[in-house]
Amino acid sequence: FEADLADLEALKPELRDENQARLDELEETYTAWAALPDQLFDLRDDQLEPEPAYNILATAVEKKASDIHIESYPHDVDLRLRIDGILHQIYTDMSPETVAEVVNRIKILAQLDITEHRKPQDGRIRALIERSEDDRKVIDYRVSVVPSPAGEDVVIRILDSNAGLVPVGELGMNADMQRVFASVS
Repeated sequence: FEADLADLEALKPELRDENQARLDELEETYTAWAALPDQLFDLRDDQLEPEPAYNILATAVEKKASDIHIESYPHDVDLRLRIDGILHQIYTDMSPETVAEVVNRIKILAQLDITEHRKPQDGRIRALIERSEDDRKVIDYRVSVVPSPAGEDVVIRILDSNAGLVPVGELGMNADMQRVFASVS
């Protein structure tokens, strides 16, 4: 018994170091999560195992959609993108069983409460989309999660600051009209 006690005493510093390492790791994780509101999420295609939520967000930007709708039904899930004012049905392999995982991931990205399923919630996501070294975009997404009879529905508004901006010179106005326009704005 005394030999076991001596062995245990000898292990105390080692256990203390191991526990301290775990505490340091937890502190780093907490610090990273605390910095989350200012973080940009990377939606590049070269991820090892792309998440469905990331794929949905990146695909919508590629297709120049203004909205993403994820609607849950008892036996089906609809994914729709609003492109040029029209909602288009998009193929998805999400099932009613797996849509909750995607909704929870979107809620995490938007810093919403994943335990709340009965009240509507609103949030935002900022993401970096990088197709090449020269082609980078920061996209803002406004997220609304609403309870539905079959789970939760998500509507995401895509705000691309570069989309839709046309220089005044390319609007087809003559020089006099451009001067008047510039003086008004």
